[in-house]
Amino acid sequence: MAAPVIALLTDFGLRDTYVGELKGAILTANPAATLIDITHDVPPQDVHAGAFLLGAAVPAFPPGTVLVAVVDPGVGGDRRPILVETPHATLVGPDNGLFTRIIWPDAVGTPPTPTLTTLPPTVRAWHLTNPAYRRQHVSNTFHGRDVFAPAAAHYAAGVPAMAMGNPATTLWRLPVPLPKLEAGAITGEVAYIDHYGNLVTNIPATILPTIAAVELANHRIENLSAHYDTTRPLVAIVGSHDTLEIAKPGGNAAKELGVTQGETVRVTAIHSP
Repeated sequence: MAAPVIALLTDFGLRDTYVGELKGAILTANPAATLIDITHDVPPQDVHAGAFLLGAAVPAFPPGTVLVAVVDPGVGGDRRPILVETPHATLVGPDNGLFTRIIWPDAVGTPPTPTLTTLPPTVRAWHLTNPAYRRQHVSNTFHGRDVFAPAAAHYAAGVPAMAMGNPATTLWRLPVPLPKLEAGAITGEVAYIDHYGNLVTNIPATILPTIAAVELANHRIENLSAHYDTTRPLVAIVGSHDTLEIAKPGGNAAKELGVTQGETVRVTAIHSP
């Protein structure tokens, strides 16, 4: 039997010992686990960015992967520690909307504000309350190490979710902005800015015109590019997650344009004369 895969996503960074302690807690409870780092560079306390990155990363993992995700600005407060079973992966972390894009991948009907939402029929969740599956001493400020890591480790070792706590039928769901189609144009926004400064939008490739003009921050880019290998100063391209991206080949589009997450992006069709 293959060793269980436990994948990690946090906003801990790598300067401190937090990631190492998280891994140590998992291996203490389950020495056979295989640990995979998704990223530990989620912008600090940015739950929306963490949710976006989880939604992008999870499809790359084999079914049955256990994901520990910790972007938890409310640690120690009222938010619940949860374990969520979905058709593709099991998720362990805070109930603060971090798992929105995995639990509700279809964004239709997304709420305008964070909302307690009934789970889809294919998803089950548990509020982690059983102290037997936590570290003996639980810090109020480090549930990643003391609550989430042990729960994920025990679950990956075969402990059923029902042994760890009480069923939950609703979880917090974040708003996921949708592009708008009106007046012959698509209006979306920059959903995320990656390490290279590429501007990842919320506009899916499936609704892009064949020949398009992309406008943002008083710049206009005509026609989509197939790749980054070009002399054009800026390119509009369908990125690896099948959404529209704006990039500066060999440079940083975010710095070049002076834009941040949430910047409006407008796409129109270019019609032949």
